[in-house]
Amino acid sequence: MPEIQALKENLTGQLTLYRELTELGEVKKEALVKNNILEIQAITSREEALVLEGTRLEKERLMYLKEIAKPLGVLPEALTISELVKHFPELNGIRNELDDVLSKLQRIHQLNTELLKQAVSLVNVTLNMLTSPQTKNLYNRPGGKEVQPQQKISFLDKSI
Repeated sequence: MPEIQALKENLTGQLTLYRELTELGEVKKEALVKNNILEIQAITSREEALVLEGTRLEKERLMYLKEIAKPLGVLPEALTISELVKHFPELNGIRNELDDVLSKLQRIHQLNTELLKQAVSLVNVTLNMLTSPQTKNLYNRPGGKEVQPQQKISFLDKSI
């Protein structure tokens, strides 16, 4: 069946794409740890291009599934890769590789998401410290009276 060979080539293309996304995710992790904004931007641009290519490959894959589903008498939506392997065992190797790569990609994505959340939290804490008014002195001269500021002091002018 020629559609199976075409589907296998499509899945191989997707596998290559996911491997590249995984590698980029690892590089992005290091850039996040080092807070290298320029590198993060470059990686994100490359990831966006890969996602667009992945969308194209996915549309192509769905087209092949429609053709494969007809002789099998099933709906294309019901043809998962595991279901396809039951009918076409030659797809088993690519299924296993896809499972491995997608698991790695998911783990890296989760880690990078956590790193980004921590970075945003740090920025928020810093901004709060810079923008909140000073309310009280932490230390006073021994035996001295606590000095109250005449007006609240803030690093940034919040009235802008």
